[in-house]
Amino acid sequence: MEAVTSWANFCDGCHDRGPSRGQLRYNRPHGVRASVCSCGRFPVALSPKGILMHNVLITGSNRGIGLALAKAYLERGDRVFAACRTPERATDLQALDAEHSGRLVLVPLEVGELDSIRQAVELIKTHTDTVDILINNAGMNTSQEDQTLEYIDFTTMIGIFRINSFAPLMMAQQCLTLLRRSQQPKVINLSSEMGSIAATDYGGWYAYCGSKAALNMISKLLANDLGRYNIIVAPVDPGWVQTDMGGDDATLPPEESAAGIVALVEGMTSADSGKFWMWDGGQHEW
Repeated sequence: MEAVTSWANFCDGCHDRGPSRGQLRYNRPHGVRASVCSCGRFPVALSPKGILMHNVLITGSNRGIGLALAKAYLERGDRVFAACRTPERATDLQALDAEHSGRLVLVPLEVGELDSIRQAVELIKTHTDTVDILINNAGMNTSQEDQTLEYIDFTTMIGIFRINSFAPLMMAQQCLTLLRRSQQPKVINLSSEMGSIAATDYGGWYAYCGSKAALNMISKLLANDLGRYNIIVAPVDPGWVQTDMGGDDATLPPEESAAGIVALVEGMTSADSGKFWMWDGGQHEW
């Protein structure tokens, strides 16, 4: 195997000491460069495109924004852990798996169940000891009529909070060890403008708006908690996307939203943690 030397990246412990202490040596088996800092810590993979290969975990990846994000990260050259309830029935993911063999791992996950999350994390650990980007995309909603003051069903409302608010926190908790091993760990919680209290000038939508507002607060608290581990946490509004949840009047193709999110996340630094972002790089008021 060909040995190559680069100064491009070095592990956290060597980052501030200059290239003499942070030299990376690459080996290139089968077109993927496996690199390790010369101090022996933090192995790093490079994609066939020569960029850092991230391990990206995406929930709700079988359709809509989640599927578009999986495609975008695979096209970028990253390895994607695509989590959904029944991967064996996710035909679009199955097709992606055939196209990107070796860089897509299908992960069974019932995102609202802690035991299922733990099982998913154990499966991921058989492939890697690092998650660089966790994208909590899975979400739940019901009709506007079912969220009026007169007709809201509180059992359904609790279920929506469980998926939209609690599940991202459970995912972050259970993935913490994997995230801490990353050089640039990020937790991205897909939120909504409907979770902005400042932008709310209407009534109804108690379950969905309330759950996304709760997710925003959870994201802010996580950003404060995980800052000591250099983990960036941010809620991101993907826009009004043309998905089953977005409805017939939505204006934004999922591929465009996903491309914007990937670019936004790639450029995030610690200064961007704990802010409420839009898919195109703008920011919402809380």
